[in-house]
Amino acid sequence: MIDSLLDSYLNMTVKVLRMFKWIQTNCPRLKFLLKVDDDVHLNLHKLFQYLNQVSTAGADDDGGGENLIAGYHYQDMAPVRTVSGPYGKWFAPKQVWPEDRYPDFIGGPAYLLGVEAVRKIYTQSLSAPLLHLEDVFVTGVIGNAALGLQLSPIPGIEIYWPAAAHFFSSSCFVQEKFLIHSVSPQTIRCWKSFNTKDFKCSNWPLFISTMLC
Repeated sequence: MIDSLLDSYLNMTVKVLRMFKWIQTNCPRLKFLLKVDDDVHLNLHKLFQYLNQVSTAGADDDGGGENLIAGYHYQDMAPVRTVSGPYGKWFAPKQVWPEDRYPDFIGGPAYLLGVEAVRKIYTQSLSAPLLHLEDVFVTGVIGNAALGLQLSPIPGIEIYWPAAAHFFSSSCFVQEKFLIHSVSPQTIRCWKSFNTKDFKCSNWPLFISTMLC
């Protein structure tokens, strides 16, 4: 049962695979799945535009994006070998990952999967040793290396947004991006306003715009 699973970062891979299993049982009309973190600002208009492009352009290649794995494309990434410092939560000793590089993968803040990619990744994962780094495992170790599915970079992704940007960027900058990772709670609060059809962005500093949401 999912209730008995300890809710920790180390169990993220198990949580995502449980989600994949649930979706296959309960969402028979699913075409795409977007896994997105709670500190991400997602531009719905750009998401729908991208999905429309994938569905149209990919119709002759893979059934309209059924095997899609898309997002921020990490390449030639080395494992974190020290448990201290700001990257300690991504610690992966050689006993866990003996190789010097990970397979290319799509970053965990948000990745977009086609329905067949979801099914194939889940099935393949049942016979593979799990890695606690969920994005590396799901999209890299299984999706890319084991299954040979192509990774598609999505333009307009700010994967690590510095804290200062919350003050000096504008709502127009936010509106131009597909998604931004590590946004402030104030920006998250404005998500609905920023995604309305008639939203007019401003070049005022973002902290002023978010006060008006």
